[in-house]
Amino acid sequence: MAASWTRLLSRTLVLKDGTHLATLHDVAKVFTRTFDNSVRWPTLDYAIELLMKAAETGTEEDVKAATNQAAIVLRQRVLMR
Repeated sequence: MAASWTRLLSRTLVLKDGTHLATLHDVAKVFTRTFDNSVRWPTLDYAIELLMKAAETGTEEDVKAATNQAAIVLRQRVLMR
């Protein structure tokens, strides 16, 4: 099965600038725009791993885990309230 980055997150994440992230692709765009490829941060690495898994499987459990981990990354970098 091909990965689907258009899958909806388990909840919409709202950045401090008012940007709404609704899909796995939305989060991936923010991550690539915000974090340099050379950044080695376990919390971010785990979020990316979960996003990729959620895009592949599309299960509710995987999407929820990816959403939750993305929110942790965004909060820790003060991009989200």
